[in-house]
Amino acid sequence: MTTTAPTLDEVLTLARQLSPVEQARLMEYLLPALSDALSDALARTRPVVTEPPSPALRITELTEQLRTTPTSALARALAILPEGQPSPTDAEIARWRDERLTERYGV
Repeated sequence: MTTTAPTLDEVLTLARQLSPVEQARLMEYLLPALSDALSDALARTRPVVTEPPSPALRITELTEQLRTTPTSALARALAILPEGQPSPTDAEIARWRDERLTERYGV
């Protein structure tokens, strides 16, 4: 005859039928095993860090995070910059200023 392992629901149903003292003894028995299993699982999933990241790498990560956050001052400042266009020359800026003054004051 083949026996099957009880399901979780069956085990929980049986555990709920125990007296509070028996439930406490069951927990006393289970907690060390659960703690060991959890520690092993965390050790397997936690990345192994041999050395801390360099300050330059940390700054790069922070800069990228600020650049991609739309409400950050860095993202707003970068949005002002033209993409793929050269910066205006001093002569162009002077010409624009003169044009604006002419429009505004007729000078």
